[in-house]
Amino acid sequence: GEGGGGPLDQIKQILPGVFTIIGLVAFFASPLGGIFFAITNSLLLLAFLTPVVLIVGFQIWQSLNTVQGQCPNCSAPVTVLKEDQGQPSICLNCGSFVRSNIDKNGIELCNSPEDVMNGGGSLGDIFGDFLGGGGSAFGDNLFDTPAKSSSTTAQKKSQAKRESTVIDVDIEDA
Repeated sequence: GEGGGGPLDQIKQILPGVFTIIGLVAFFASPLGGIFFAITNSLLLLAFLTPVVLIVGFQIWQSLNTVQGQCPNCSAPVTVLKEDQGQPSICLNCGSFVRSNIDKNGIELCNSPEDVMNGGGSLGDIFGDFLGGGGSAFGDNLFDTPAKSSSTTAQKKSQAKRESTVIDVDIEDA
């Protein structure tokens, strides 16, 4: 034996690559290839159009269902829902509760500026109720209520201490 082989061995080496190319061309030229292209192109089109449609749809929904304006308490920009039966939103700048007015074309304050989260006046006070900061239950000052003139700072501190006190009782069976 001679080790070089002939032209037939060289053709045998390139034949798998040639058959692969011919097979791919035949597949994509056939109706099966057309279906593959249709599905692939549809998915690609869906991947590009879905975010555009969602963004445009959200912008339209937002323009029809929200009111934008300034917070009556701190003049920061605020966006609230129009049709929320007067449910308040929170101003992220000062913590005041605001809602859309009756005509649904402006923003009004739900509570007195002095009553914002029990006199705190900052957004950090909202979380104080959850983290043990005391005060009354979250949401007590959501709507306009007549101010109590007899309420003093000492009474408020006493009430906060009473409401934040934990009493642990063990009951024994007799």
